[in-house]
Amino acid sequence: MKLINLTRGYSAMVDDGDYESLKDFKWQSAIRKRRDGSVCIYAKRAYAVPLNEGGYKIFTVFMHRQITGAPSGKQVDHWDGDGLNNRRINLRIATSSQQQANKTGKTNGITRFKGVRVSRSNRSWVASITVNGVYRHIGTFRKDYNAATAYNFVAYEAWGDFALMNTPQVLAPG
Repeated sequence: MKLINLTRGYSAMVDDGDYESLKDFKWQSAIRKRRDGSVCIYAKRAYAVPLNEGGYKIFTVFMHRQITGAPSGKQVDHWDGDGLNNRRINLRIATSSQQQANKTGKTNGITRFKGVRVSRSNRSWVASITVNGVYRHIGTFRKDYNAATAYNFVAYEAWGDFALMNTPQVLAPG
C-alpha cells in the first residue's frame, strides 16, 4: 500500500500496483457532506479539453473511478465507507441501489439502528426498507433490536454483501 498526497493535508491509500499510474497527477481532496450530516472525502483530479470555438471544457476524474475503470451509469462503492481508501480490495462496482445499501442510516437521536423508526401512535418499533425506489414495510416490533434484526435479514436478501447491517454488538438488548 502507498499513499498519494492530496490538497488540504489529506492522503489517499492505493495499492502498490496502481501507484505508478496515479502518482504524477495533481490530486485534490473533494469533501462531500452526506444527507445524514457526516462528511466523506474523495480524491479527484481535473483536466481541460480545448474547444473548437475557443476556451476549454473541464472534466473531473475521481481516483476510485480511474482505478476501477467503472463504466458510465455505474457507481463505485467503498466497502468500508472511507472515500480515501482506494485499494482494490475496498472498491467494487455497484448499482445506485447497491450504493445506497452500504450507506449509514439517518440518525434522529431516537433509534440507534438503520431501517428502524419508532411508531408514535402505538409506541412500537417499525422496520422498513427501500429497494430500487420501492418502499417495503417489514414489520412492527416491541423491541428496537428485533426490528433491526428483521431489517438485517431483508437487507441481506435484497443486496447481499452490499447491505450495511446493524452489527451484533449493537443488537444486544440494552
